[in-house]
Amino acid sequence: MKHGRWLTAWTIPVTLIILIFASPIFAQEVQVYFRWESSRLVDDRGQPRAPAVEYKVYHQREGGAEQLIATVDDTTYALMAERGVHHRIRVCGVDVYGRLGDLSDYSDDVFIDIQQSGGQVPSTPSLRQNYPNPFNPETNIVYGVPDNVAPGTPVAIEIYNLNGHRVRLLRPNATPGWHTVSWDGKDDSGRVQPTGQYITRFTCGGRVQTSKMTMVK
Repeated sequence: MKHGRWLTAWTIPVTLIILIFASPIFAQEVQVYFRWESSRLVDDRGQPRAPAVEYKVYHQREGGAEQLIATVDDTTYALMAERGVHHRIRVCGVDVYGRLGDLSDYSDDVFIDIQQSGGQVPSTPSLRQNYPNPFNPETNIVYGVPDNVAPGTPVAIEIYNLNGHRVRLLRPNATPGWHTVSWDGKDDSGRVQPTGQYITRFTCGGRVQTSKMTMVK
């Protein structure tokens, strides 16, 4: 899978293209390639300018404060983007004298949702690693219900702390197929849980699977 879209930056002669390459279906991150044009050798007033010898790459995650994540000497950058999170970048050229150009406009928003396995139904009950992980305060739990599960078979997802106390019972979709359920970091009474590790316990009929996840604040 690959797709892209051009975005012209008006404050600096930089054009961004987004190329998203497919990853394994349940990978927590997807490699997203950004590419932009080199800075022009003249400014908006027609005056010559030194060429950019490197570019600073700024990343904005979920609309929060942007962070400088890389300085590259090429006009491409590969971002490992978490699924289920909105990402965008912008860049700034730097000339041989260390002078910064104007920041470009932001790239188009990048959001990679969890991809289902081509509509296929798992052959056995399956629990995948949550994403994002670590998380704050919400994470997504991916699980699969096989098509040979009899109607009325109990299906449950429970969250336990490391003391063995159940903090949350989630209501999963019990129909055959791959599904995603979110946990907001709260217990059944709506109380926010502390930083630490938690256990996801997936029960489907007589099959039980567990995985660890980490909440950070």
